[in-house]
Amino acid sequence: MSFFHRAASFLRAILLIVSCSLAGCTLFGLPSQSGVQIPSGFFGVTHAGYSRSTNEYALLGMLGAKMSRIDFSWNVVEAQEGIFDWSQYDAFVTTAISHGVDILAILDYDVPWIHPDGQSNNSVPPGRMPDWLNYVSNVVSHYRGKVKAYEIWNEPNGTFWNGSLDDFAALTRKTAALIRSTDPAAIIVAGAFLGNPRSWARSMVAKGSFDNVDAISFHPYSGSPETVARMSVQFMDDVRTMGYAGKFWITEVGFATSGIYPWTVTNSEFPLVVAKSLTLLSVSGVARVVWYTLLDKFLPSEVQRQTTVHSAEDNFGLAYPDYAPKNGAFAYHAVSMVADGSAYEPALVENGSRLIYVQVYPFIMVDGRLGIVAWSTLPAHIEFSETISGTMPSINGPGQDAFSGKTLALSGTPIVLVTNGVVDTSTAQHIRIHKSVF
Repeated sequence: MSFFHRAASFLRAILLIVSCSLAGCTLFGLPSQSGVQIPSGFFGVTHAGYSRSTNEYALLGMLGAKMSRIDFSWNVVEAQEGIFDWSQYDAFVTTAISHGVDILAILDYDVPWIHPDGQSNNSVPPGRMPDWLNYVSNVVSHYRGKVKAYEIWNEPNGTFWNGSLDDFAALTRKTAALIRSTDPAAIIVAGAFLGNPRSWARSMVAKGSFDNVDAISFHPYSGSPETVARMSVQFMDDVRTMGYAGKFWITEVGFATSGIYPWTVTNSEFPLVVAKSLTLLSVSGVARVVWYTLLDKFLPSEVQRQTTVHSAEDNFGLAYPDYAPKNGAFAYHAVSMVADGSAYEPALVENGSRLIYVQVYPFIMVDGRLGIVAWSTLPAHIEFSETISGTMPSINGPGQDAFSGKTLALSGTPIVLVTNGVVDTSTAQHIRIHKSVF
């Protein structure tokens, strides 16, 4: 994703904030006031597992990331017409599967040999559609039963598609139908939209581009976790009104920790925005969140020399090139541990719609324990109806603290709490949370 398109998204976010201020609304309310069942394997990471090293997969295991999204580029698979080379991807697929990591393969971009001038230009002319579909057919056939999901292209409304909207709609429709017939078990994801492009979505829904897809994907980059969540909910609401009834995946979202972008965050802010973003998105109704990205390009000692606009692209990672986690990795781990496969139960919170600056997100975890992610923009605390004992994994580094009590103080830094034992959801008062201000 280019700086200029991220900047455009930032301006749209500013307009959203201004419109909310004028209307008297808030960006801090709960994205969902009803319960949400969060799918197992909900969390993933873009560009993960390339090295096939033990250290890289250990990092993914620590994060709790169950999916890797990577490019299965046409220009790598079929650099020469009719000659298919699987050497770059076979070992990766085998290694990912052996570590229990699902693959979201992006089918993307063009090859020089389909253009008269021999130069790639991020388009597939209609007359060369058979060549594109032949590439798709070969990839899906070769990895049938191994690759979990396919995504059709990336950010066509950004800098990665130079053809017409009509041509892209046709490409998506034909590609989805081909994948469905070639590997009926594969999950098909399409769109990969940057931001909320209503005109693109409306046109593609009307043209039947999503008739064979399982989910529409989008990339809600913005200046704060709250605005990311609002953009996501708005996009899903918009597309549903167009007649789409399927699922939604976020296949990129993230924040840079160095370089020049309107929403670059400091290293100390990074764990806060990771924890808040993942929490808000997990209860928003999306079916998958894939973080952008796993690794920075530079070590901390090298980052200081990277001060250009484009260097921000090199610093979206959850870890450094040597796999040492940034603090955001621990925030990712804490939230994924609580939310993955869990049931979000907002009914467990009393005063849930009143104190909008106190954010409390309770999850009934897969093993029956209660997990909570909470923060407050003003000093506040939450009170449990009885003493709760458990642990509080840190979002700022490794380790956790023990907790036992009926009151938990909140601040702007999210806390994560996991009870030691299974909670009795049949008696709501045992786990009802009372939010109150100091």
